[in-house]
Amino acid sequence: YFGISEQDSDRTAREKIAGRLLLIAEDFREFLPVMFDFMAVPDPDHPAPSMDPDARQRQLFQVMHRVIERGEGASINLIEDLHWIDAGSEAWLQQMVDAISGSRNLLIVNFRPEYRSEWMQKPWYRQLPLLPLGPEAIQELLDDLLGTDPSVRGLAALVYERTAGNPFFAEEVVQTLIESGSLEGSKGSYRLVTPIERIAVPATVKAVLAARIDRLAEREKQVLQAASVIGKEFPEPILKAVFDGSDAELAGALQKLKNGEFLYEQSLYPVTEYAFKHPLTQEVALGSQLQERRARTHGRVARAMRTAHPDRLDEQAALLAHHYEEAGEKDEAARLHRRAAYWLLKSDASESRAHWRRVLELVASLDQTPEWQRLELEAIDQLLTNGWRFGDVGEEERKLTERGIALAEQLGDRDALSSITWGYAISLSCDGQLEAAEEPAQRAVVLAEELDFEARVLSGSILFDVFWHSGRVNEAAALGDEIFALGAPDYTIGADRFGLSMWNWQEARMGICHYLKGHPETGRPLFAKSLEFAREHKQEEVASWILGWSGAQFEELTGEVRHALANGQQAVELAGRCGSPLSTTSSLFQLGWAELLHGFPNEAVATLERARHQHRVAKQARGWTDLTTGLLAEAYLAAGREQQAREMADAPILVPAARTNLLRARISQSRVFRALDGAAASDRIAALLADAERLVEEGGARAYAPLVVEERARLAALGETEQEARAQLRRALELYREVGATGHVRRLGAELGE
Repeated sequence: YFGISEQDSDRTAREKIAGRLLLIAEDFREFLPVMFDFMAVPDPDHPAPSMDPDARQRQLFQVMHRVIERGEGASINLIEDLHWIDAGSEAWLQQMVDAISGSRNLLIVNFRPEYRSEWMQKPWYRQLPLLPLGPEAIQELLDDLLGTDPSVRGLAALVYERTAGNPFFAEEVVQTLIESGSLEGSKGSYRLVTPIERIAVPATVKAVLAARIDRLAEREKQVLQAASVIGKEFPEPILKAVFDGSDAELAGALQKLKNGEFLYEQSLYPVTEYAFKHPLTQEVALGSQLQERRARTHGRVARAMRTAHPDRLDEQAALLAHHYEEAGEKDEAARLHRRAAYWLLKSDASESRAHWRRVLELVASLDQTPEWQRLELEAIDQLLTNGWRFGDVGEEERKLTERGIALAEQLGDRDALSSITWGYAISLSCDGQLEAAEEPAQRAVVLAEELDFEARVLSGSILFDVFWHSGRVNEAAALGDEIFALGAPDYTIGADRFGLSMWNWQEARMGICHYLKGHPETGRPLFAKSLEFAREHKQEEVASWILGWSGAQFEELTGEVRHALANGQQAVELAGRCGSPLSTTSSLFQLGWAELLHGFPNEAVATLERARHQHRVAKQARGWTDLTTGLLAEAYLAAGREQQAREMADAPILVPAARTNLLRARISQSRVFRALDGAAASDRIAALLADAERLVEEGGARAYAPLVVEERARLAALGETEQEARAQLRRALELYREVGATGHVRRLGAELGE
């Protein structure tokens, strides 16, 4: 797409990338450092900003979306053999499918019947099954290959019967008959010299290919088998490096393999590259080798690739790791999986995670030397401390933690012991397992007392996270003050490990605590400062969090509903760029909340349904499930869908330890049951509000107290106790004044005539 060749310098490649993108849109300029980095031509003067790996991937996805949507004219893209696609490429394909909707682009893909993907449900997808050829089509194919000599009459029917209309199978049968001497002549003018009743056609295409490979001369067979180890496509220099023979012998063998239609030349410049005519040919050639010989070839291929491209080891680490594994060199394979894991963090956190898991599997089979123990410890540390975005924390993470702690203690690595402990805690906390998260979080704080400033800040921030997610606002605020008292602000803390400044995010979370405690005038400046820092340093994931929290929740608390919708929309956009499942889900329920506040109930229903699906099915950000469910009940009610509103209001509570979320859910339930059942639900509503009051007292989220009192006033009005209702409303008005809820003060003051 960019017209980059192997001969281009890094500078020339950057010029081509920038020129192509900036012709489409000038605002692509801000993405150029990330794009350069992704294309392995980083700009030393303007390096890509430090960010979460998922954030990097989402930025790249966004560029692709806009290139497709706003590119120059129509285009057709063909991607073949999706049944072999890797997870990282599958994610890109999903984005391409989304992007072409409504554009002037056609995407054509092919795959075997066993391939399945969610994007096939898109309304703009059409599947055209490629059926086997019929007898007439097979006859036409063979007429083209063989000609129409009378001797070949009846051969098409025999081939059709055995191949069931598979054209590749039919072509290979013809090649077998030519090589065995049953057919003589040239393409389009063959004669059958063996009686047709004596011709035996193997029952499977693999059997045909195996027989053809077996008939090759030893030199051609060795070349084909060596090529199959390299891959479906291979450059001639790598094949030359692993072939035991002269250049002339190699050239002769390649020519014969091309003539026999095993291989074809794919490109000639800057080096000659070949490809197998069909992946099955490579598969059969690979399987035709003795395991020991194949392993030796894998090792030679790996070493040849390292020698040929010493400057691209990061980029090729995953492929090299595969070859070393197949060669039985597990030690070098483990090192390269580690290298691939770090490299892939730039574009695909899930694939990076898979490489760390492979490191653990390989290390388990090696002698427990200090080198491998440290590599195992590093893999565990990376899996745990970056696992909080993935959710669904369970037995795997528990066992990793136990093993990591044992290793760290054995090796005397106090830093790793601390980070593994708080890594497990933050994963549990973000997954809504709040009671389980507190013990390791507290332990990490104790461990960090003997470590440096950064370790103490990070461990304290994780415990803060547990308190905050648990709705223990007073405890969280007190701990936040202790963290800030540890030393001078350091906004680099967390940047290397998380791709974000933990100090900046800590300041933003203190703003959240001030809001919840009823001090919006103290919280607003902290939010503004943190948001400015996040934007300036391209930390979009943090920006999405701040926009979300400073939108719907806090505008609802103050009664000044102005920017919630815009903030929610920006939060979703930024979370979409950064790609963290947790961030995407949290921004969705914040947007749905804003849509509800701004009077768009149908839109709120759609958004909150998506968020709830992420909580319950994808198991992401589950600590907010009850809050999302309560908001969805209100959205259904506002949209006139009473049955669904009741179902959501009746849904069981799933995360009672998340006190603030449960508190807001209780308010939602109260509103829905009051609207649907009136005075008949008085006892039930009173119990919900009593629980809400308990949660205010336990957690310290005083900003919600006036909302609960106002709900009591609305409940009293149902029982025709107007005097009591007005007294409760006046009490709510006083509380709104105390917590700085200026919008609610004006609203209730007008209602009461005060």
